[in-house]
Order: sequence, then C-alpha cells, then structure tokens
Amino acid sequence: FRRPSWPHAVALKTNVRSRLHDASEIELVFGLRDRAGTPVTGYGFMFPRGDGTINIGVVVMSTSPSFQVINLPHLLDQLVSDHASRWRLDNASASAKVGGRIPMGGSVGPQAGPTFLVVGDAAGVANPLTGAGIEYAIETGMIAGDVVAEALQAGSATALQRYPKAVEDRYGSYFKVGRLTTRFLGNPALHRRVSRSVASSAAAAEAYLRLGSNQLRPGGLGPAELAYRAGRAISLVAPDS
Repeated sequence: FRRPSWPHAVALKTNVRSRLHDASEIELVFGLRDRAGTPVTGYGFMFPRGDGTINIGVVVMSTSPSFQVINLPHLLDQLVSDHASRWRLDNASASAKVGGRIPMGGSVGPQAGPTFLVVGDAAGVANPLTGAGIEYAIETGMIAGDVVAEALQAGSATALQRYPKAVEDRYGSYFKVGRLTTRFLGNPALHRRVSRSVASSAAAAEAYLRLGSNQLRPGGLGPAELAYRAGRAISLVAPDS
C-alpha cells in the first residue's frame, strides 16, 4: 500500500546532445514556474554524461500548488529552451522523454512480511526533499542483507521483522523532517523567499544542498543543522502534517 496523503514526486528527463557533455559540474535549477507563473515545488537538473549528451530533467513534488494541472513535458521543454544556449544544447537531438512517479519518505508498506523484505523505490524510501533514490536503494539493500543473514543463521524468518525498525532507526527522523519541509515549500510565498535566499547566498545554497542530500554534520551548528533541528522538533508534534 501507499500512503496517498504523504508527498510524492514525479520526474521526467531526456538526453540532449551537447558540446559540454564532459563538463566537470552539474547544475540544479530552482525557481521553476508553471504556465501561470506559480512557483513549482521541485527543481530542474543538468548532468553531463560524457557520451556526447547532457541528461536534463525536472522533478516536481506533489505539494506544488498547481500539481494536478502541471504539464510536465511542457515544463521540461521550457527548461531545455531556457538553458540551451549556456549548455550548448542541440534541441533537435533530444531523446524520448522518460519518467514516472517517485514514492518518497517511507510512504510504501509493508516493508517486511513472513518471507520477504522490500528495499529501494519499491519501499518508497526515496529522499522526500529531492526524490533521489539510488543511495537509499543501496543502503536499504545492505540493511536487508544483514537482516536476511541473521534470519538464515538463526534458521527462523522471525528475524525479518527487525528490518522495518532498522530502516526507521536509520531514516525515520530525516524522512519526517523531509515530508514537513516539502509541504512547507508548497506555500508559494515561502517558496519564493527560500528560492531567492538560495540563489543569492552561497551559505544558504550550501545549507539547502546539505539538508536536501542528508549530509548533515553530527554535532554541527550550521544553518542546515539548525534548520533540521527545528524541523525535527515540529515533526515530533505533527509527524505526518
């Protein structure tokens, strides 16, 4: 089952030929807007692939005010058009667009049953702030591997039921803060303020990226850590709000 009231994301991407296909940096684009000019909770991205193409796409969160009517292909086309000159994009060479829904923040369950464990996107463990899922698929796979080894050693499937708690211990607090933050950014006025801050301040941009990529410093007192602590305090009172 999936908890439909929890935030999820949709993504769409394409590969476009570019002379900058072997550039040494990626780009994230905040401040996306729909056709009516309403801020979109999400981001665009450009990843040089080194094979003659740039992977370019958009990720949109379900908390966007106009999520139900957003035309994702149009949003992606606009992103390609807006950045074609700087990234030397050959629009005519774009590959077919591919994408889909991304369940996030532990929104899918059950994660364990009498004879099975569920990991990665199948368990809805993508990052609720970004929709990124590769790191979490690998980590939940490793956690599941440890649990399965324990069950085999004990000769009992009962040990499999330790897996959901291990996942909760690893991600529970961060996922709660992520769901809360994603809803927070769904407010257009607050979204504009955060986008302006991230675009104009290197410190704010670094804090936003560290929070969004779950690269918090244990015991740190930087903006990312302070924001996370504030979100965690709120999430203790309203974990699913």
